[in-house]
Amino acid sequence: EPIRVCYVALLDDDGEIGRRNAQKRKELPPIFDADKILESLHDDREDPANQARISVNVPTPQRWLNSEPGDPRLARVRWKFTTKWREDQCIDRILEIPHTKYERMKPIFQNFYFSVDKSGLHPVYIERPAQLEIGNLKKAGLSIGDFIFHYLWITEYIWEIKFQGDENAKTLQILDLKGLSITLVRGKTFEVIKKMIKLFGMHWPERSFKAFIINAPFWFNGIWGVVKQFVNKRTVEKFRVFSSSSDSKFHKELLNYVDAENLPVQYGGSNPCKLDEAPLELEMKAYAHSVVQKHNMKMEEVAWRPDGR
Repeated sequence: EPIRVCYVALLDDDGEIGRRNAQKRKELPPIFDADKILESLHDDREDPANQARISVNVPTPQRWLNSEPGDPRLARVRWKFTTKWREDQCIDRILEIPHTKYERMKPIFQNFYFSVDKSGLHPVYIERPAQLEIGNLKKAGLSIGDFIFHYLWITEYIWEIKFQGDENAKTLQILDLKGLSITLVRGKTFEVIKKMIKLFGMHWPERSFKAFIINAPFWFNGIWGVVKQFVNKRTVEKFRVFSSSSDSKFHKELLNYVDAENLPVQYGGSNPCKLDEAPLELEMKAYAHSVVQKHNMKMEEVAWRPDGR
């Protein structure tokens, strides 16, 4: 009988045990392991062992319900799965880890948070996939693990620091494919990108508001057909593809969401600011430096960068 009572108590617990365990984990330094992150892509979300213990009295967040319309059971499973994954992989605490390679990574991975749209809820995110060459990591003395850490670190910064965990915040993306070579999407770089797309689809659902793909090469439609297999259908519907960044239709549609002064000149706006000197970028950079300094460490200086960056 005592065993049965204890079992029932565990099932009906209001989350106190979980909170105690979380507190114990916080007392230990966070550890990031990129290999385990990638291995976790194969975890079975339906396995109770891979799900966080969350009281039935705690409702499923709306963002997760939106990710699986008409299937609240699956939405809750995904939420519990990600909650445990975030704890196990220290994603909840990744911003506590000094990002000493932040400055060295920026010239390699050309992505920028430039501004915020008219609603104030959607950061304008600009990425240049053509300038991401995995081979450059080695030249810069960096690893794929460093790249994965950087990508997750900046993502968590935007949602948890800039937007204070607001569940309604979503990115407005500009994916500039200028210079993209078909050889780039057939090698190791593309394999890493596919894994990252899958990872974000699993654990950061409903974080995309609109996405504009510009300067798409003639062969892009074939590759896009492959990429769409790794992206949630609801997310795919938010994408618009334009062959040129100078397309007036692209400018008109983008300006429906973002004021001209908050868009770079090259994308139809009136802001002459360099992408890496945008206010959001400078805020993130300052935060990265502050965490490094807090741990009495030094930010590593850029030792190598691709030509023209």
